[in-house]
Amino acid sequence: MKIIRINALNNITVDSTAITVDSTFITVDSTTSSVSGQSFVVTMRETVSEVEMVFWNELKQTSRTITGLVTNLNGLSTISFNLTGLEEADSFEVTINKTDGTLLWRGKAFATAKMDLQDYKMNVPNNNNIITI
Repeated sequence: MKIIRINALNNITVDSTAITVDSTFITVDSTTSSVSGQSFVVTMRETVSEVEMVFWNELKQTSRTITGLVTNLNGLSTISFNLTGLEEADSFEVTINKTDGTLLWRGKAFATAKMDLQDYKMNVPNNNNIITI
């Protein structure tokens, strides 16, 4: 049996501490422990320094509300926030409000750990959660 680059798999969780390896495949689930330090760049209706963000997950029927700090430059607002507990392929309807509840922006968001977003495909073929090393 030959295992190569096992340390290249970051932020994976397994069902037990023992990992069974068949050939060159390793089976794990696709959740990560936590993801933090996100940001949005949007054009809002007003310039503000702090916002309230509501993340509505329609599939899970859950809502989370957090606050975010805003940096404004050339008409664009960059909102920095920390939303933990994200899972790969979570999708949200996002509402950004002033702290008094006034609507500033509404749109959609999709959670992914992929870095190559230009070539990202949402309809990935089912690979039975097998990662090739």
